[in-house]
Amino acid sequence: MADQFNDSIPAVANQITEDVADIAETLGYIKDVFQNIVKTWNNTVATTIYVNKFQDMTTAGNVCLLAVVDIGDWNMDTFDNLAVAHDLIATKIRHVTAIIRNDAATAYYPLPYKSTDAYISNYDATSVNFLRAGAGTFDSTDFNSTSFNRGWIYIWYVA
Repeated sequence: MADQFNDSIPAVANQITEDVADIAETLGYIKDVFQNIVKTWNNTVATTIYVNKFQDMTTAGNVCLLAVVDIGDWNMDTFDNLAVAHDLIATKIRHVTAIIRNDAATAYYPLPYKSTDAYISNYDATSVNFLRAGAGTFDSTDFNSTSFNRGWIYIWYVA
């Protein structure tokens, strides 16, 4: 696949030192493509990526932008609610959805899940607020780890 970007990258292992410039060029190309797609991002564990534009998604003539926000740690077995900061202007938000994943990261659940097991209750000027049912799918030891990001929030908004 690398030959799509640079045909001169050899496959011989003992030439790695000579390949560094070609690898750097290829990575630079990938970075340029990424920067053309993404408006801003943070180089942190809790990364928020703001996509530049979706030209085909508009509301009243305004182009919708997408922000993807990490949910972060959430022990859903113990806590039935969570507020996640979004850093957007609430009046500019047009749609909010999320995906929850289990502790093993083997199953992913779009919200709302089974209508009342877990859902986004609302959003306000500072956060997206989640609720989960007392005896539903997420009230389980399959969702009690706090060592990783529980999922992602997808927020469509206008500039």
